[in-house]
Amino acid sequence: MWDRRRYAASVLISALSLTALSTRAETPSQPPTRSVADVNAPPVIRPELARNIAPGITVIPDPHINAIPNIGIIEGRRAVLVVDTGLGPENGQAVYELAKKIAGHRKMYLTSTHIHPEHYYGAQAFEGHATIIMNKAQAEELAEKGQAYLELFRKSSPQYANLLQNVHLVTASETYTGRRILDLGGRQVVLEEMPAHTRGDQIIIVTDSKTMFLGDLVEQGFFPIMPDADSSGQKWIEVLKRIEALSPKIVVPGHGDIGDISLVRTIQTYLEQVQSEVRQGIEAGKSQDTLSAQIRSEMEKIHPDWQNAQFIAFSIANFYSELTGKAIRLPSF
Repeated sequence: MWDRRRYAASVLISALSLTALSTRAETPSQPPTRSVADVNAPPVIRPELARNIAPGITVIPDPHINAIPNIGIIEGRRAVLVVDTGLGPENGQAVYELAKKIAGHRKMYLTSTHIHPEHYYGAQAFEGHATIIMNKAQAEELAEKGQAYLELFRKSSPQYANLLQNVHLVTASETYTGRRILDLGGRQVVLEEMPAHTRGDQIIIVTDSKTMFLGDLVEQGFFPIMPDADSSGQKWIEVLKRIEALSPKIVVPGHGDIGDISLVRTIQTYLEQVQSEVRQGIEAGKSQDTLSAQIRSEMEKIHPDWQNAQFIAFSIANFYSELTGKAIRLPSF
């Protein structure tokens, strides 16, 4: 199991990039071209890019650089909630300083959409300054996989290694199971478990503006990532249906441009298409390898501007395992 997860963690690294956002939510359009130079630039958070996307909701975006998530700061009268930290203490400190400036004397909370390093490994900047909340499954996943992810990211890139110097993994101050309602003072924020991409995925719902931070359950302009047996294609489809039923108005994806409910529908449609193609292939007696080549070609034609096509085969492997009942066999990378 550990060998599989170590491998899966390493292939995740190349998949993480974002785009800048406007001052308000927009219906997503064709994403701008991402240059190799920008994608491979150092993943350093730029707080000066922070923009309000709704009253009392600030997002720090990434100008097309790998391993920078959309980071949120949500304000209430009595407290603020920070969503994700960036990769390593330097980025975490930059996020904390902006959050501190916004919060003033208000209480501060920190949460993460999931435990991948670019989303949570800056948390130590918040120690002693914020109450850190995550679901129990996420906390357990961090305890089990956290050190392995840290080692893999350090080895993968000198830039990542530099940013991950002196990292220690921060445990949550509080955990919950299922759903947690956080009262920031005149504003309620719902933290809700929705595992599919990882074991501990959670979404963050700002109820008054119907703004949702969805982590890597939804990425704009990227093929979804199912790196290992902790991912589930069928659960992912069900999760997206649950999210759609909540009728979000502003959708903040883990990576990519901010948009609306159409981002959720786009990913759901893609996953349902892949699942259907795999099911039909199994019924026709086709092997996983044959389906990987066939379906990848079809999906790349449908989504020519999406990044990280190498992960199509991982989704196929996941659905193939779920539909046949066989142990998952991850493709070569």
